[in-house]
Amino acid sequence: MRLELNGLLLLLVVVTVFSFFSKINWLADLVCEFRLYLVACAVLGLLLVAIRRKKLKNPLLLAIGGAVCLIANLVPIALVPTATKVAAIEPSRALTVLQFNINSHNLSKQEILSHIRKVNADIVCIEEVSQWWAENFEELMDIYPDLRVKARTDNFGIAILSKLPVTDARILGLTEANVPTLAIEVKGPKDTPIVVVATHPVPPVSTMNYDYRNKQTDSLANYLNERRAKPGTKPKVIVCGDFNATSWTAMLSDFMANTKLREVKPLAPMPTWPSMWVVPARISIDHIFVSPDIEFERVSVEDNCLSDHMS
Repeated sequence: MRLELNGLLLLLVVVTVFSFFSKINWLADLVCEFRLYLVACAVLGLLLVAIRRKKLKNPLLLAIGGAVCLIANLVPIALVPTATKVAAIEPSRALTVLQFNINSHNLSKQEILSHIRKVNADIVCIEEVSQWWAENFEELMDIYPDLRVKARTDNFGIAILSKLPVTDARILGLTEANVPTLAIEVKGPKDTPIVVVATHPVPPVSTMNYDYRNKQTDSLANYLNERRAKPGTKPKVIVCGDFNATSWTAMLSDFMANTKLREVKPLAPMPTWPSMWVVPARISIDHIFVSPDIEFERVSVEDNCLSDHMS
């Protein structure tokens, strides 16, 4: 048990250190995605050290190692910039948004259309939209008169459904991967201009995909900064999507730092994928980011409607 515990804590230290290289290595980035798992392992390690301290040769050294790993993994999570939460927002200023990766292979038409109607958000951002889904979304045009879609045969089709008047819409092909990002501008409450973006970078499962994903978010940051720098009324910004990254990865940390956007989330992470796993085993890769001039009243994880992502 002594050797096993020593080895496990040493492995935890090595993995924790490796995770901080997510800015330059795709494998380190994948490890970084599961930082909450490392927190759980550190807590478990400290408990085992406390229970077996009398039988261990260097319990203090092991406890220090476990504590360092615990703190090292908790700090990046705690430092994620969070949007300002308020007790209530007056109805004339309120806006609701639904973010949902529906899974392109999911054929649960009635479940998803009913779910969108039930949530009744002002803006709905959807990823993994096939042509079949694009045609089915037309059934929602009685409540979402402005439907913007870029359907695809792979997992990277995208759509935004809006109750609000759309004054501008464009497809952004931000990298060599040519994965579309959809950006619209709407007239929000009191005619406030709001830029709404739906995006879905490729998963970082290779060096090439890792580079594509990072370039896509870097290019999106440049686009948003250029748009907000234009003369005239400075628009508010809402960015939704399945980023294939947790918000404490180097990529999303840089994205938020470069754009000054903040994540809409409660104090605790809201795991959204994979939906078929129990909550503690999921990770948070679906996000809503907003500019500092947007406050939020409530955020929640809703139904998955047989998708592998929660909405």
